[in-house]
Formats: sequence, C-alpha cells, structure tokens
Amino acid sequence: MRWYKIFGITKRILISFFKDPKLLIIAILAPLILILVFSVTYRPEIGDIKIAIVDLEKSHSKQLNIVDSIEKLLKENIKKVNIVKYDSIENAKDAFKKNKIDSIIVFPEKLDETVFIKLSGIPIEKPAEVILYNDETDKLKSSIISEGLEKSIIILSQSFGIEPAFVVSKGLFFNRDISNQDFWNSAIISFSIFMLSLLFSLSLISSEKVDGLLQSIISSSMTSFEILTGYFIGYLFINFIQIVILLSVYIFFFKGILSISIFLVFIFMFLLSICGNLLGILLSSTYTSTVRSFQIAVIIMLISLLISGIFWPTSSLPFVGKILSYLFPTSFAIEAVRGIITKENSFLQVFPNFLILCFFCFLYYFLALLFIRKTVD
Repeated sequence: MRWYKIFGITKRILISFFKDPKLLIIAILAPLILILVFSVTYRPEIGDIKIAIVDLEKSHSKQLNIVDSIEKLLKENIKKVNIVKYDSIENAKDAFKKNKIDSIIVFPEKLDETVFIKLSGIPIEKPAEVILYNDETDKLKSSIISEGLEKSIIILSQSFGIEPAFVVSKGLFFNRDISNQDFWNSAIISFSIFMLSLLFSLSLISSEKVDGLLQSIISSSMTSFEILTGYFIGYLFINFIQIVILLSVYIFFFKGILSISIFLVFIFMFLLSICGNLLGILLSSTYTSTVRSFQIAVIIMLISLLISGIFWPTSSLPFVGKILSYLFPTSFAIEAVRGIITKENSFLQVFPNFLILCFFCFLYYFLALLFIRKTVD
C-alpha cells in the first residue's frame, strides 16, 4: 500500500480546508451553534397547567362539596395549575381546541350522594365515574395531571376513612383516540417535506451550475424573475408528488386522519415545500461552492429539527428557544398541521400560521430573486 499517495490526498484536503477561511469558520461555528441551540431547547419548561372542571351536579344542596375539595387538592398537588370551571363539556372542549386549557375533568351527577352513601356504610353497586379528558399528545403535562388527580382522590378518600367511592376513566376529546404517535407523525411528515424540498432544489440547482446550464440560461435574454419562476414551478411539481406519497403513507400505514382535514394538512405542507424550494435556490445562488451551500443547509435543518416543535411543543420551549423557533417556517407549519390532526382545528384557527408561511414564501422568493445571478455573474 502506497501510504505516501494516501497521505498526499489527506495533505491536500487539509491544506485546502485551512486555506479557505469561510469553510474554516463554518466548520468551527457549526458544532458550537448546534450545542448552543440544543442547550436552550433540550430542557422544556412546563408552563401553567390549565385544567377545566365541569360539574354536572346542578343541585345547590351539596352535602360534602366533593368537587371543591378535589379542586383544592389539585392546586396543592400540581404546581402552576390554573383551574377554570365550565358549565358544559361542549364549552370546555371548544376551549381545548382554542388552546385555552390542557385537560378537562368531568364530575358526574350525584357524586356527593354516592360518597355520602359510602360513608354511611351502605354498599354501593357501582362507584361514581369521574371522566378525565387528557391531551395525550403532550405526555409530560398529561402524566402530571393524571397523577395529580389520582393523588387528590386518594387523599380525599383517606380523609373520610373510606375506599374511593369514585373512579377515574379516560374520555376522548374527539371521535377517535388521539395518541402521542399523532403528535410525532404530524411533525415528522411536515419536517420531511421541508427537508426534501430544500435538498432537492439545492442539489438540482448545484447540478445545473456544474453542468453550465444555469450559466447559459442567465446569459440569455431571460430576466431573473423568469429564471427563478421556471425553476420554482418545476421543483413544485416534484414536491407535489412527494407530499402525496408522504400523506398516503401517513393515512394507510400510520392510520392517520382520512377526512376533509387532510386537505388542510396538504395546504400547509405545500406552503412549507415552497419555503424549502426557495430556500434551497437561495442558498445555491448565494454560495459559489456547492459544499458550502450544503453545509449551511444541513445546519439549518438541524437547528430547525431542534426548535420547530418536533420533540416537544414550541410553547414548552424556554424563552430563547421560542424566539429562535419564530425564525423558521417549520415551526409555524408543524404547529398548524399538529393542530389540525390532534385538535381538529379549522382553517380559521390556523389562519395566522397560513399568513406567516405566506410571508416566508414571499421573503425567500424576493431574496432568491436578488441572488439568482450572484454566483454566476
């Protein structure tokens, strides 16, 4: 084995690396930036836990005030809890869809009467059923609420010297059981289309530059707007196919939603793919070196992966993490898609996210328009 030739290649790589100040800066700053971003996002903060209480007992002559006692114990057992009372389950569910509450506790009719009978020593055929509607997509909060409620019931029962006269059962917010898997899937399909659109447009533009096709187009009589629009439409067709494939896999293999809501999901994924396309064109137009543009793209994707709400909701991020998440379109798209899938949000409820994504599309289009000729001219 001719080691001198092997080390000759190694020497050339290292010399070219250290002679390129931009590449050197990227190589040094990239891990520092990623560690910094991870340090401000890996430890999610638990904000106020908002619990809705619905008391179905309409009678004012309550003997033991069980609901008030449970409410008091919940405040003692759960930190940062904020309890709001609603007069009906429908109103409480509507508040959940609007992100005003995290869970709902429904106390049945004749709860006080059931506990009073239990205290009297008379056997009861069936314990009263307290229904807990929990947001299972947020495992951290849902487990805190479940444990807090169970603990409160045990403490209350022990204070009476009886076994629990009521049990907690799980209720469904919607027609189907929303699980933590839906939380992950909604984020994964959104981030996947952003990553694919960014890498495809970046690689295809870089290939056009290497083959000299981009130079020949720019040297023609075509305007920057015409050139950019031509590439943009071509890449969108590719992304359209990718979105259809992703959604098909989500529906048939991961048992995702199959309703009119899927069209809303498609709209947001399509907008996110536009952002990825234009960002890829912008990066390839900004940097002469294909390697450098791919390095920047990888850094953007990794940062976006950490702060876009994939691993935990953006609302649980520390303050610095929230600020950083606003700089990436993925945060707003994932939030909207997750709301549509897990909370059945309407278009009106996710309309602010729609406008923000449109803003990112126009911003990237404008910047790509400015830089499309830069590396060639």
